[in-house]
Amino acid sequence: MKRMKPWILTAAVAALALSFMTVALAQPSPPSAFTGTVTSADGDVATGLSVEAFVGDTLCNNQPAETYSRSGVTRYFVTVHNSSTRDGCDGDIRFEVGGQAATQTAQHGGSGPVTLNLTLAPEGPDTVTISVAVWRRNVDPVGALAISTLAPGQRWQTSDWPLDMSDVSSSGRWSRSEITQVDVELANGSTVTIDVAVWERRVSPVGALAVSTRAPGSSWRTSDWPLDMSDVSSSGRWNRSEIVEVEVELE
Repeated sequence: MKRMKPWILTAAVAALALSFMTVALAQPSPPSAFTGTVTSADGDVATGLSVEAFVGDTLCNNQPAETYSRSGVTRYFVTVHNSSTRDGCDGDIRFEVGGQAATQTAQHGGSGPVTLNLTLAPEGPDTVTISVAVWRRNVDPVGALAISTLAPGQRWQTSDWPLDMSDVSSSGRWSRSEITQVDVELANGSTVTIDVAVWERRVSPVGALAVSTRAPGSSWRTSDWPLDMSDVSSSGRWNRSEIVEVEVELE
């Protein structure tokens, strides 16, 4: 029997090893698995809620997942694609349970299920209330206007003055100020910006004032008018309106 020449044998072994390496490299990485409890500051978390894993805006669930109960505790188990099995699934993993975001994030990796207890972020309010007051100068420059606003958890903030009142309504009856923006931090940590504007009457009753507010995605809402401007500042240089409590609806 003829023996295979050493250099041929070496080449064959190398080719076989290379083929095994190629097959190994071609195998996709297994999905990452996460499990743990699900709790919320808003109360008990129901079972049967969808558990979704996202990287950015890409849904990366390997299979549909739902919350379930074990020993009276709500739990979850979810497997998550990585970039070798779904485009866009490489990066920080965030979780939503029943459409509500969890505060925890995760990374791919691990040879088995990773224990990660999820806490759902408090849902933001449907409305926020801000306080608005309008100031009118009673000494030079007489009639100059300014806006003060008070958002929940903040201090009074007063706009630069005088406000630019050059925007005239289509009816010609009102002048509207430039827009003052108020940033309001919600309970879930997000921030919304609310627009505030002052309206000044150009016809009878000339000089009457009103306040308008606008939340993101909403239309302008205007307070009752005329504002009571009888309050005088300690310096005697400004008249301040009554404080208007504006409840702003959020989408």
